[in-house]
Amino acid sequence: IGDQTFVLQILRRRRSLGPAGITERGLARITLSGAMNLDEHAEFRMGADGAILLDFNAPTLALLRRMRTRIRKCTYCETGDFSTLVIAPPLVPAIRVRLLRQPGRSNAAARCRRREIQPF
Repeated sequence: IGDQTFVLQILRRRRSLGPAGITERGLARITLSGAMNLDEHAEFRMGADGAILLDFNAPTLALLRRMRTRIRKCTYCETGDFSTLVIAPPLVPAIRVRLLRQPGRSNAAARCRRREIQPF
């Protein structure tokens, strides 16, 4: 079917201390190129367990709906310094995509590229 590239870039990140402990929120940029093409921003919140809750905008949701695809889950592993996207395309099992940090990028502007795709 072809190649698909996923890029997740953290543009802005803030930590705050609240009743539930330390929380992080910010702005991310999601770039897809291949069968799906997208370059959009998304607000995010990060849970203590590493779960990243992305609030997609209307163009992103429209593209995913049109392609009948869902981004089921997004997580960050601090010890391994990588993110994982779980993508559910139509007709095939969900795919886990591991995004490793690009060399030379700081934590504040981490840009990760697809390195490994594993069936979920």
